[in-house]
Amino acid sequence: ASATTRNRFGFVPYSMGVNVGGSLPASSLVDSWSYQSRVANMTTAVPGYTYSDTEVLADQVKSGVATQAECVDYGTRDGDPIRKVSGAPPTEVIITFSNDASAGIDWGYPGSSQTTGTERSCRRHRVRQTRTTTAGTGGYRFTNWTYRSDSYDVSTYKTGADVSFATNAPTGTVPTSGSYDLMQLAAIGSAGTTNTTLNWSTHGKCIEERDTVTQATYATVPSGAYDLEIDTLPTTNATKWRPAFVDLIYDRTNQSAETTTNDYSTQYGGCPAAASKLAVMTQAQVQTYVDGLYPEGNTYHDLGMIWGARFISPTGIFAAENTTAPNGAQINRHIIFMTDGIMANNPYDYSTYGFERLDTRIAPYGSDSTTLISRHGERFSAMCNAARAKNITVWVVAFGTSLTTQLSACADPGKAFQASDTATLTSQFQQIASRIADLRLTQ
Repeated sequence: ASATTRNRFGFVPYSMGVNVGGSLPASSLVDSWSYQSRVANMTTAVPGYTYSDTEVLADQVKSGVATQAECVDYGTRDGDPIRKVSGAPPTEVIITFSNDASAGIDWGYPGSSQTTGTERSCRRHRVRQTRTTTAGTGGYRFTNWTYRSDSYDVSTYKTGADVSFATNAPTGTVPTSGSYDLMQLAAIGSAGTTNTTLNWSTHGKCIEERDTVTQATYATVPSGAYDLEIDTLPTTNATKWRPAFVDLIYDRTNQSAETTTNDYSTQYGGCPAAASKLAVMTQAQVQTYVDGLYPEGNTYHDLGMIWGARFISPTGIFAAENTTAPNGAQINRHIIFMTDGIMANNPYDYSTYGFERLDTRIAPYGSDSTTLISRHGERFSAMCNAARAKNITVWVVAFGTSLTTQLSACADPGKAFQASDTATLTSQFQQIASRIADLRLTQ
């Protein structure tokens, strides 16, 4: 490159998700979103009790008790329960027993005929109370789960602050009957849940896409398919993105809400390394970034092309960084789209389009992988066309995988490559770099 040329590089790793949250302001994301999750129905009333007419009865004494431990047993059990109940709810008479033998008081207590020796007298106290049972005043315990799409407040989560959520069925009680989501349960100390605390920053800032339109082909991008619009700004909930939250996602038997005591599993979601916006980078910086990449999750080509186009577009959300060159010179824009795998879309994926099987944003309920692959492929092709229409040159490299007709068609003419080994890949990238440099010099 000449001394007057500025080269900038950006990266969008993709799998079944895209980690672009760190490149977006919090205002570009919704404050609440519905996830395929579950709520705990805390509706089983726990009886509450009130006691009145308390009376201390005469103490009882047992002779010939061999040890202090036996005296403790006499004070709390000795063949009887810790309490004796007479009468029937709601009004019962309760006699409770206790002693202070563990403190060395009631085994051989003063005033007894056996105060010392290997066998001593043991005293226990008796208290009689009248107990009135009141239904429900003791709170409400877990009845069952309802698995459904449920709205969560993610206004804190999207900022990268810690949030807590419950991971198991509650064993305690809540004060008010109702259905509680996993965050609400975690916030109630008496609910008796095991809670996990995490934040979006350390969890991988993957997103769910904004609103879309479900159809089989995309000769043109339909109105309302904001996920396929490169430049539309996030001004409404429909056009804003949503933070991915795989830990809230649960499967169920079918698309309808299901109420059951079954403990269904959560769903896996692959979140790749964080994307990097266009920036002037040294060779060492590029090397460090690439060395930090890792494989995870299935392959969704449409996600990579959508966000590659968004990051480089001169008229979209990053327009302020991309519209003009510092010296006023013309900007040439290139997307080098590299994949090491074919499209692999599964209805059981939790992806950038939610839990595919239940959210059905791409294909109807009951669709199989073949249908999803076809539909995501159509969206990929539509985004290749949209990127080229914005005067972005598209290069495609298939590394260790076949160069399909769809991948070839994505690229500009003569700009699709296939490499089966590292040496070939290196050579092809050198060709691409050389041809891009020639374009700069001639333009």
